[in-house]
Amino acid sequence: METNKLILKQVALKGAVQLTKNQFKVDEDITTQVNTVIGVASQLNEWLLDGYQDQLTTNIESAGMKAEEKTSSGHTASDGQVKFLRDLLGQIPEEEQAKYKDVVLSDSITWQYAKENIPVMQELANKAKNKTNKAPF
Repeated sequence: METNKLILKQVALKGAVQLTKNQFKVDEDITTQVNTVIGVASQLNEWLLDGYQDQLTTNIESAGMKAEEKTSSGHTASDGQVKFLRDLLGQIPEEEQAKYKDVVLSDSITWQYAKENIPVMQELANKAKNKTNKAPF
């Protein structure tokens, strides 16, 4: 998504240059004219970003998915990530569950937390599963 924002910024700068190129005066102070171009580019970029964010939200919602909400520590985890984490919680040993239980059962799981802990919890669940599948002899 950062690439898209960078592209929008470049488009805004090019648009600002195109809009102001006929107003450029060689004999006047260049700093003032550059600041004018940057100001126009910033306004265009904000306008484009507003449209981009609205379009992104519209596309997500029209696809039948819930748009992610921002929290102070990042994006919330998707419903699928939350469900998967909760399923994994029941598969890991009880002594390990205590480490994850408070966050996994809360309503404030971040995307970053899910990304970092799903592989760890999968490994713990696999170890627990392999331990129970071993023959007693």
